[in-house]
Amino acid sequence: ATTTTDANGHYSFTAYPGHYNIQVATQPGYSFTPTGDSDVSTSGWSGFHELTTNGTLTLDAGL
Repeated sequence: ATTTTDANGHYSFTAYPGHYNIQVATQPGYSFTPTGDSDVSTSGWSGFHELTTNGTLTLDAGL
């Protein structure tokens, strides 16, 4: 799935239960903070996360 954040950086999409990794893309001139301050790597990828039925996954991508 592909989606865009709102003005506050929030996003959502519907997905089937399973294991997912999320890629976050930045705008030109921005870069990610080191892992520890961000749930995604400096290349924009999260680790794998399990999404259960009716589950919610929350990630923070520090810029």
